[in-house]
Amino acid sequence: MRTSLLSATAILVAVCLAGCGSVAETSYRGVPQNPLKPASQGLIDGTPTVTWLSDETRFAITLAGSSNCSSYPSKVSQIDDHTIEVVTQRTKRPLCTADFILTTYELSTPAGIDESLPVVVVLGENSYELGPR
Repeated sequence: MRTSLLSATAILVAVCLAGCGSVAETSYRGVPQNPLKPASQGLIDGTPTVTWLSDETRFAITLAGSSNCSSYPSKVSQIDDHTIEVVTQRTKRPLCTADFILTTYELSTPAGIDESLPVVVVLGENSYELGPR
């Protein structure tokens, strides 16, 4: 019984390390699966990309980094009618792999955002403009 409890706890901890705290509706490896338009920026250099999705209630952020120490969106806020702020956090692990993978996070667009004009997504110190839908 004690071994099963320890195993269950270890699995729960591993799952939380993999994605606890993310506010994404869904996430997956690679580029957005249903973008409204292809991303205009390259991902080769590790620069994040932001794009509207075909699902009119969502937008996507694609981040590059280590497969086991990836960054993930932890908070989405509406700053004004045309600005969304996304805060990211890095998965905390003692050792990170030196690989380079892309992870896409699909996020709900805040209800008060006016998509009829360009929308700015603030991600850290950088801003990314999404054209009108």
